[in-house]
Amino acid sequence: MIRTLKNILQRIKRNFQFWREVVFAKNTFGISLFARLKALLIGGFTPDQYVLFDLKNNNPKDYLSQLEAIKARAVNTPFRQIINNRIVSNKAFGHYVRVQKIYGRINGEGRLISNSKELRQKDDLTKLLNTQEALSFIKPSVEHQYSIMKKDEGFIFEDGHGFSSWEWTDYLRNWYIAERISLHDYLGMDSSKAKRLPAIKLIVLRDPASKEWKVAFALHNIAYLEGSLISKLDLDKGTLSAAYYNRDNSWHSVHPESLARIEGVVIPNWQDVKEGILAASANFHFLYYLVYTVVITEDGFVVTNVKASTELTSVQVWGGQSKKELGNFFKAHGLLKGRK
Repeated sequence: MIRTLKNILQRIKRNFQFWREVVFAKNTFGISLFARLKALLIGGFTPDQYVLFDLKNNNPKDYLSQLEAIKARAVNTPFRQIINNRIVSNKAFGHYVRVQKIYGRINGEGRLISNSKELRQKDDLTKLLNTQEALSFIKPSVEHQYSIMKKDEGFIFEDGHGFSSWEWTDYLRNWYIAERISLHDYLGMDSSKAKRLPAIKLIVLRDPASKEWKVAFALHNIAYLEGSLISKLDLDKGTLSAAYYNRDNSWHSVHPESLARIEGVVIPNWQDVKEGILAASANFHFLYYLVYTVVITEDGFVVTNVKASTELTSVQVWGGQSKKELGNFFKAHGLLKGRK
């Protein structure tokens, strides 16, 4: 009875996600209603996927659709929700790899939820900043990180706006308060004031045949205007490809504003990053698939977030994964029924 009820609730949730993420998905590139319907009917693709995958010319069967990405999220069931809890995963993975320390969270009612002895109430933010160079306020829905620094007569945002009390935090909802990360300058541009830190998204999985963890794919994100410049990483060399801008699908070998080179840039200590992530993953024998967000620092790297799943749109800009490693992995777990 309980199992049947769980299955019904899971099906209702999946149907809701289908309508929200596929049927009513954003149409960034403004394709026609006919094209939207075509994308939906050929396998549950979104309007953006129709453009980014060039499904007008490419075979949809080579790609994993958003509908299939929704189904694939079940790969770590029943532990998926635990891993996706940022504070819980931060504590769990922090035993095996360096993670961005989270001092607390402001909940949906504007109240502080402590996650450390240094921060029990909002007034402790002043004491904390007196001992820290800066703090980061993180909006998790978009991964924006706003830095706040100490000033002789008070505190300031990174944009220079000052304040003398913490009353403004009463209006925040579901934000995290964390340590500020000092970035490596491998990009040759000042990224310290960017709303989103330049970060690597590593997809690691437990190989169905060998049962060993491996890095399956890696992307690099640079904040630009209201979107991101996204590059693919060479898994062996750690070099960046040219980046596409996810708001207009344009491609860039250099940063459009700073003109700093993107294509060919080598991630510092890339082998150490891979080895560290795989070593950490090996401690979680009950999981099969993880997505790490990694930031490169002067003395190594920091994991800012761990997820039990990820969107598969950006990954497939470089080619469909239906018949490649990711697609074969999800098929092995019975999550892509009907796929050959």
